[in-house]
Amino acid sequence: MEFVSLLAQAQKLVGISATDQYLALTLKAASAWPEALDSVDVDNLLDNYADSLGLPVSLTRPREERARLRAGRNEARQTEQQLELLQKAADLGRTLADSSLTVEGEKSSVLQVLADLASRAVPPGAAPDPGTTPEGGRP
Repeated sequence: MEFVSLLAQAQKLVGISATDQYLALTLKAASAWPEALDSVDVDNLLDNYADSLGLPVSLTRPREERARLRAGRNEARQTEQQLELLQKAADLGRTLADSSLTVEGEKSSVLQVLADLASRAVPPGAAPDPGTTPEGGRP
């Protein structure tokens, strides 16, 4: 057990008041200038606040564990965003497959027309098939 004098405890509590004021000002400023939040090192702020209150160190996670938790959340967020994009792509594909289009009197899906066009496309720099016209058809 560590003895902390009353004066030392009072000095730490003064620091808490200053921290509260700083954080309040930062949050107010952030409503007009969001970049104001960039100035706050939240980990240090909270660690110092807990220390000033005299809380045991065991109440806060070690920085390495915090980093792992944040990395896990970021990875989960990225996976969720990728799944949303895949779902949108699948929905678009379904819409294109269900949408009909008549080309040269022949009715087919928009997706099939796009696939046909893509199969006839010549990559840049590649020589066209001598048996086709520039439009992609046979002479």
